[in-house]
Amino acid sequence: MPEFDIHTSQNVNLNYELAGIGKRIAAFALDALIVVVYMLIINWILIASGYSNKTTLFLTMIPVLFYDLLMEIFFNGQSVGKSAADIRVMKLNGLQPSVTDYLIRWIFRLIDIIGTSGSVAVILIAFTEKNQRLGDLAAGTTVVAIKKRTSLKELTPAGEVKEHEPVFTEVLMLSDQEYRLLLKVFNKYKKTYDKALLSQMARQVKKKTGIETELSDLKFLQTVMLDYEYFALKDKTLM
Repeated sequence: MPEFDIHTSQNVNLNYELAGIGKRIAAFALDALIVVVYMLIINWILIASGYSNKTTLFLTMIPVLFYDLLMEIFFNGQSVGKSAADIRVMKLNGLQPSVTDYLIRWIFRLIDIIGTSGSVAVILIAFTEKNQRLGDLAAGTTVVAIKKRTSLKELTPAGEVKEHEPVFTEVLMLSDQEYRLLLKVFNKYKKTYDKALLSQMARQVKKKTGIETELSDLKFLQTVMLDYEYFALKDKTLM
């Protein structure tokens, strides 16, 4: 699978696997199936309830039209199809896309997918360096394969995680991508003892989660990682 690297502001390289055309088509197909089933069910309900054809068309098409946009905004760059295919939308700099980015992708969807029956999107994804359709090129995004969550096994015994009493429930605000970056920074610190790097990472985690603590940067990040793993082992939903 094609890959691309991102050099973060923490001086850490992150490697991502680009979602192939097959996975993206499979995700699109599942989303399309969901939309068709939804339309059939809603149409049947509305017609049976005595609504006019025009009202039925309006109430059916509005949710369908905005399905992809709203799913990606509220579900971290994923629709049902993307989630099933283990892929998600991401900025080329590794950050989560903004609402504006998702909106741009959605607008261009009318051109490179709907307006051309997907032919333009398929061609661009197949031949662009970072597998980008027109909407991705305009928004500065791409679609990546979601890697399995990195484990703390190399950092701490599994028993220690299970017996750990969580301190910061706010760690649930961290995405899997941010957690993997934290692990990479921590592993780099173990080799270099770069306190500035550790401090920068701690500031970013605190800013994202809103956590306020008097713990040292090292102890804070260790606690955050243990808390994150604790909730993962308890099958809590991670953002």
